[in-house]
Amino acid sequence: MEISPVKFINEKLILIDQRVLPLTYKEVEINNYKEVEFAIKDMIVRGAPAIGATAAYGVVLAAKEFKSLEKEKFLEEVENACKVLYKARPTAVNLMWAVDKMRGVIKENSHLSPEEIYQKLIEAANKISEDDVKANKAMGDFGNELVPQNATILTH
Repeated sequence: MEISPVKFINEKLILIDQRVLPLTYKEVEINNYKEVEFAIKDMIVRGAPAIGATAAYGVVLAAKEFKSLEKEKFLEEVENACKVLYKARPTAVNLMWAVDKMRGVIKENSHLSPEEIYQKLIEAANKISEDDVKANKAMGDFGNELVPQNATILTH
């Protein structure tokens, strides 16, 4: 079984609640960008890459919420959501990078309908999340090769 701290299933974001680990495993369902903001602020999600992926899905959830609006209003509301997400953890570089990347997707596809932009945002957020998983696995593989079996590592 593969465990992922960030999953987007059936247009909902599922996060592992980092606040209760390691004693308890609990998943939290996130349904809108305001809940994403809370999850980032309250440290439900931790770790720079996971925060970035979560923020990207926050933009997706904002687009989902506003996609029935006229396009100019849709773009305005999604940008307002981006600003909210951007401030959720002001020192989180991955968060800002992910939100900016999602803004770029919106800009590149601004000629499309809100529904089509929403679909492009899902694709972009999925890629951010998948790239994060690949990078983490690569680091783990590298560490596995670098550190001998039964090694003792001291840190300070």
